[in-house]
Amino acid sequence: MLFAWILTILALFLSWLWNVRLRSSNSHRPYKVLHKPIQYLQADFVVVGAGPGGLAASKCLIEHEKECLVLVIERGMDPSPAGPFPRITGLAHRHNLLSYAVESVGSKLDSGWYVEYPLRYGRNEDDDDVPCSVAPYPRGCAVGGTSNMDWALYFPPVPAKVGLKPIEAVIVPHAFAVSRNPLSWGFAESAGAVLKRKHLSSFSEPYMRNSVFPGLLRIDKYGCRLSLSHHLMSQQSPSFSILEGCEVTGFSFDDKGTVTSVQCRSVDSQIFKVIVRKGVILSAGVIGTARIIRQVFPKLQEHFFVRDSIALPLIFRARPGISDDRRNLRSFTAQIMWWVARRGPFLNAVCDTLAVVDLPSLGSRAELVVFLLPFGGRDPTLYRRLGLDRILGMFAEGFMMFLTLRGVDGACFELSAESPGKEVERRKEFHPLFDRVISFPASTMSPSTLTNVVAAFMDGIQLCRKIVAEPPLAHFSTGQEAVDVTLCADPTRAVQYVQLMRKPPSKLKECQRASAPALLAWAKESSRTPAYMEAYIRRHAIWFGFGSGSCAASLANGDESFRVSGTQNMFIGDCSGVTEKMWRAGGGDTLSAGSVSTAMALGNAAAMELLSL
Repeated sequence: MLFAWILTILALFLSWLWNVRLRSSNSHRPYKVLHKPIQYLQADFVVVGAGPGGLAASKCLIEHEKECLVLVIERGMDPSPAGPFPRITGLAHRHNLLSYAVESVGSKLDSGWYVEYPLRYGRNEDDDDVPCSVAPYPRGCAVGGTSNMDWALYFPPVPAKVGLKPIEAVIVPHAFAVSRNPLSWGFAESAGAVLKRKHLSSFSEPYMRNSVFPGLLRIDKYGCRLSLSHHLMSQQSPSFSILEGCEVTGFSFDDKGTVTSVQCRSVDSQIFKVIVRKGVILSAGVIGTARIIRQVFPKLQEHFFVRDSIALPLIFRARPGISDDRRNLRSFTAQIMWWVARRGPFLNAVCDTLAVVDLPSLGSRAELVVFLLPFGGRDPTLYRRLGLDRILGMFAEGFMMFLTLRGVDGACFELSAESPGKEVERRKEFHPLFDRVISFPASTMSPSTLTNVVAAFMDGIQLCRKIVAEPPLAHFSTGQEAVDVTLCADPTRAVQYVQLMRKPPSKLKECQRASAPALLAWAKESSRTPAYMEAYIRRHAIWFGFGSGSCAASLANGDESFRVSGTQNMFIGDCSGVTEKMWRAGGGDTLSAGSVSTAMALGNAAAMELLSL
């Protein structure tokens, strides 16, 4: 009898394991990973960075030269499951789930960079309050790069050419979300009623102006994030390998400007070099590639400007039990749904519904893009990773709308130069984030552009309020908007309002209950004034993280070539090589210019140009 029970339990366990395993075909690494530098390394092609651009470039090189040796040098590690049982060990790798993309910020998958807020009035160079004036700027630091931690939304690549020949985009499977939060559905219906137009996304037409539409997601058929490295390198090649945990420190050139070797340093400070026979592609990302160019060619480019989209968060209160906030996401019911049936809110996307509205005041190309995030409750960790002020965490459960601007001329920030070693150490004693801040405090935008941007966000705020007040989204929300009371004129009422919102209803005093309607009405009225909205926009706007174009000035011919000026066989193959002409040819779409698809397209273009030598 005991033996029968053991067999039954074992059979049930195996059945459960078969049903809940990560069913993705990307469990096994189809490539070789080198963990320690070898004393004598040689390769035909060296790709710096294993992000989307570097992987696409490697795939192109292998497809066109079957016998070539391709070595990718990656500063981070490979996050995919290792060991003899990757399908079982992969059960704990929740970063593959879309709902965990935000929680990857600050993890080992992230480079840990910070940037200044774009619309604040600036910070004094000697200001010690650095942590309060900067926001995280997520950049991937692992095999797969930013594709491991972005929101997996599809944006079409900007047009890329080598000479006069257009380069085809690298095709990666995308699909609509497997599961969907009710707030996303409510937003789609309400926005459709306000904008009078809905659109069904496709690769040929991913969005339509003045409409609401579902986003295409880079996911597999089970709803998990598609591993870009496993997908692009699905055909195992003995000529391809990744050297992880190493960074590039320099290059050796001959008299003609041809790269002959790459100088590297491992995480344990071991110095070594890689002999290059044919060429090098820089795909370390919009920040990483710029830092390499500045270090190796200090006179090639004086200023490094990163083009990006400015985003503004709006947070509204949600009805209990609807949002994907941590208290709901990690509830007992959600855990059971995940571990028993591989379903539930863990597979919900960070964002799967968007709306686009024209902004004629900022130009013919300018658009306001609204991202609906079905979470926004009081969560200090989440707010910090999104770069939001904790003062906005007024509600236990809520949802966010990120208002972003694209197609705006002059929306960029300048990368700061590295300070001398002693200066960095001195400043780190006062604020540890100092050496992680990569942008200058002062804005590069003109006063007229700043004024127009603020006015555009004001119009966007009014639009979002209309959408929230429209059924069916109005049934999922109380309509309350998170208010930054530090911007209000009455400090006494501001303190009373915070106490009212932060305390559970059961712990409120009678006097607080009696004054609640008046306080809520005061907060709503204050948040509608132009002075408050302008102050709110300037304080809480952030850079969205779709950077591009930082190294465009380093290209030998930015219109027809991705070759680094002054070299013969070094090329840029990621979003840092997006020129202004390419950006304009793509309709001024800042989100597309900094997307994963553009990084892959430029990586492919750089590889094709290198092969043509």
